[in-house]
Amino acid sequence: YATTRQIFDVGVMYAFGVLGYVMRRAGFSPLPMLIAFLLGPLLEDGVRRAMIMSGGSPMIFVERPISLVFVLLAALTLAAMIWRGVKNRKQAAQEAANPAGD
Repeated sequence: YATTRQIFDVGVMYAFGVLGYVMRRAGFSPLPMLIAFLLGPLLEDGVRRAMIMSGGSPMIFVERPISLVFVLLAALTLAAMIWRGVKNRKQAAQEAANPAGD
């Protein structure tokens, strides 16, 4: 608001404040969303440049060893998160089916 003097900016501030409050009440940390909000445009710009340099081929992300390592690390991290979620759900279902007193 201080730079543009538009009431829309105040509305955006309140909307993000409400979103942060709701996320905290639901048990989510708003920090990852803030980081994504700040770094998202940089990622989009980098991907756009890479795709232009490669003529539209996504193979540019795996042609070099360092980029291949980062792609594999990202894939492994995603797979580990999914695996942990499935494991936790199975464990919770088993605990619900077999109460501790039985």
